[in-house]
Amino acid sequence: MTSGLITVILSLWIFNFIAGLIQRTYATGKAFGGFYRNYLHSNLKRLLHFFSLIFPWRQSSLSKNTNNSLTVIR
Repeated sequence: MTSGLITVILSLWIFNFIAGLIQRTYATGKAFGGFYRNYLHSNLKRLLHFFSLIFPWRQSSLSKNTNNSLTVIR
């Protein structure tokens, strides 16, 4: 009888502990996401756009060759 009661209490405690971790993780993510979106997103977006204009993506040597015609060897 006592071991069953301990098992139930322990199971409820573990469930409550995991639910609390999930709740805290969600609240932390929501707070960080709100801070990022309100204060950092627009500046970071402008900065990345600025860097993409200064340092354009480099094409590989395969994509630079736009000559798609077939060469016939005789």
